[in-house]
Amino acid sequence: MIIFVNKFICNNPTTIMSNPTTKAIFYLASFVLSMAMCYYVLHSTRLERKTLQETKATISPIQSCDFIQQGSINRDRLYEHLLLAMTSDDMSSPWTIRWSLQNTLWNCGYMESHNFEDIVEELSGTSLLLEKDQYFNYYNPKIVRWCFKELIPEHPTIASIKLYRRYFRPWVRAYAQTYLYLRYTYNREEEVVSFQEAIQGNEDCHEYISKRYVSPLEFSENVLESNEEIMAFWMRREVDKTAEVLWEELERTLLIFDGEWITMCQGQWGRYKKIVAR
Repeated sequence: MIIFVNKFICNNPTTIMSNPTTKAIFYLASFVLSMAMCYYVLHSTRLERKTLQETKATISPIQSCDFIQQGSINRDRLYEHLLLAMTSDDMSSPWTIRWSLQNTLWNCGYMESHNFEDIVEELSGTSLLLEKDQYFNYYNPKIVRWCFKELIPEHPTIASIKLYRRYFRPWVRAYAQTYLYLRYTYNREEEVVSFQEAIQGNEDCHEYISKRYVSPLEFSENVLESNEEIMAFWMRREVDKTAEVLWEELERTLLIFDGEWITMCQGQWGRYKKIVAR
C-alpha cells in the first residue's frame, strides 16, 4: 500500500507535491495504512500461534515424534535422530544418551510439557522409582528391562553400530570392567553393608570409594566419569537390587556389539578368581 501511494505521488509530482496540504494528507495516509498493515501481520501471527498451541493441546505430543509409534520406539529412526543430535566432541557417558534423547524430544516438541522421567514412565507404562529416601533412588527393575528392550536391537544395524563405536563403547566398557572387577574381587554382601553404613553416616560417597577400593582399571580419556563415580553407581545399584538385571542387559548388549571384547574380559577375570582362590 505504501509503495502504491509513493508510486502515485511520483507519477503525479506536480499535482500532489506542489500542494503542501495534499502532500501532508498523502503522507499521513501512508503512515496510517502502514500501521494498519503491521497490526494485521502481528494479529495474524498471534492467531496462528494460538491455533498451533490449541492443536498441540488436543494431540498428544508423543505423536509428533516420528520415532515413537503406538507407544513403542522405532529404533532405526531414533538412532538417526541421535546421530544428528550428537557431535564428535561429546564425551562418552550415560548422560550423553540422556542429553541426546532430551534434545531429540525437545526438537519434536515433546519436552515442552513433560520431563524426561515422565516420558519414560508414559512409554513404559510403569513407575521409574520403587522408592526414594534421603540417600538413594531405588529404581524399578522393570524400567531397566524396558529400556534395554526398546533401545537395543536384537541384531546390530548400521546406525546402531555407528552409535556404539562412535560414542558409547568407552563408557560401556568402563562400566562392564568395573562391575567385573567388583564382582570377582570383593564379597558383594559385605560391600553393600559397608557402603550403606558409610553413606548413612554422612561420609562422602566418592571419598569412601577412593579409600576402600584401589581400581587397577585405566579407562579411555573419552569417559566422562571417574573410576570412583562408576564404582559408586554399581554400589547404588547393589543397594536398590537392580545390579543383576542391569548387568544381564549390559552383558547382552556387549555380546551384540562387542562380543569378542566382553568374552576376553570375562575370561581374564575368571582366571583371576581361580588364581586368587588358590
